[in-house]
Amino acid sequence: MFTSLNRVDWNLLHEQKLVLLAMRKQHHKGSAEADALSGIVHLLDALQDDAAADGPCDSQPDKRDVTLRFTLDNDWIELSLTYADAKGRRTGSVTSSLHSSEEGDKRFNAAIDAVESMVLAHACAGMDVTDPRYVDGIRTCVEACANNLEGGDA
Repeated sequence: MFTSLNRVDWNLLHEQKLVLLAMRKQHHKGSAEADALSGIVHLLDALQDDAAADGPCDSQPDKRDVTLRFTLDNDWIELSLTYADAKGRRTGSVTSSLHSSEEGDKRFNAAIDAVESMVLAHACAGMDVTDPRYVDGIRTCVEACANNLEGGDA
């Protein structure tokens, strides 16, 4: 890796990448703007992967509280993560617009609770839950819940 990257604030770079991802969502898929932002995000991913392969990027874990919000078509998931200990582990809470307000959708809402809990656990463990591939997987999971469980309670 380039020695100039030894001075990078990787936590700040990660937060800036999240901003770029949010900006990309404001543009139509395949537009010149979305493609340009995707290229920069993929470059940042590659740099972060290389830096992680070389060992810990920072001697101290990020002690800031973090709020992550991402969209799934017309819905959203928001995670509030708090710094928990010296090893950088986090705790947190999750809210979303994914639950159904229909009386007969108890099974669907229970499945959504499980999806939310899984996303929160992954984020607390340090996974990048804002990665577009991860978000696409969550979107597919939520669609499967909707297709198989909504309106199915008696």
